[in-house]
Amino acid sequence: MSKKKGGWYQESQRHALAAKGVETGHKSSSSKPNYSQSKEKPAPSGTIISEELENVLFMRNPSWSCLFEDEVDRRVHLGLYCEAVDLGATGIDDQLPEDYQVAVFSSIMVVPEELGDKYAEEIIKTSGGDLKKKSDIQAFDAAGWGGGVPVDMESVSSIAKSDVDSVVTEINGDKMRLFKSHDDAQRYVKDVYSKNASAVFGLIGFQLDRRVNGLGDTGWDIISHQAFDTPVGFDRIRGK
Repeated sequence: MSKKKGGWYQESQRHALAAKGVETGHKSSSSKPNYSQSKEKPAPSGTIISEELENVLFMRNPSWSCLFEDEVDRRVHLGLYCEAVDLGATGIDDQLPEDYQVAVFSSIMVVPEELGDKYAEEIIKTSGGDLKKKSDIQAFDAAGWGGGVPVDMESVSSIAKSDVDSVVTEINGDKMRLFKSHDDAQRYVKDVYSKNASAVFGLIGFQLDRRVNGLGDTGWDIISHQAFDTPVGFDRIRGK
C-alpha cells in the first residue's frame, strides 16, 4: 500500500500480474477511494455490481459461497473482484497492441463483512486512518491488502456478448483480452463477466482446489485466511 496526500490509494493486484510474468513493483491506483459514492447496480440473477473505483468493480450474489467442512460446517460468502489495470505502465509496452493497453484482472474474495477480525484489523491499520471499523472496509481495501484467488474469466464459455472494442492477444504465453480504456474494460465486465460469474461459482470447489502460489497454498487456504485468520504461505508451512 502507498500513502499519498489526501488519503489512501489502493495498489493494483500485483499478485495477478506476477502470475502473468509481469514485473510491476509497488504501484498505486490513480483514483482516490470515495466511500460515499460507491454505486450498486443489479445484474442478472440477483447479482449486485458495486462500482468502488473508476477501475474497480465488485460483484456479489447470495448464492456465491463455499463450505468448509470441519468439525462444524462453515459457509463463507464470496464475491468477484475485477480491476482494470493499465499494462502500459508495467514495462511490457513492446508486447501490447497499439492503443490496447488495459487488462482486467479478476479474483475470488470473501465479502467484506465476513472477513476475519484479525484480517480486518490489519486492513484498518494500513489504511492511514481512512478506515475506522470493520464495516468501513470495501472490497478494494481487502484486495489492496491481500488480494484474492485469481480466476481467468476469459476461460468461461458463454453466449454473453459485448459491443466494447477489445482485442485478445498473447503475453508471456497467456492469452489476455485488452481494452483501450478503463471505461471500456468496465463495460465489458458488466456485459460479459457479470453473466459468466455464476458458472465460476457453480464450480467453486474446482476453482479453489488449484494452487495459487509457489508455496503450495490453494484457493481454500486463501479464503480460509481471509475469513478465519488461518495462516498462509511460510506461516502455514511452519504450522504457526
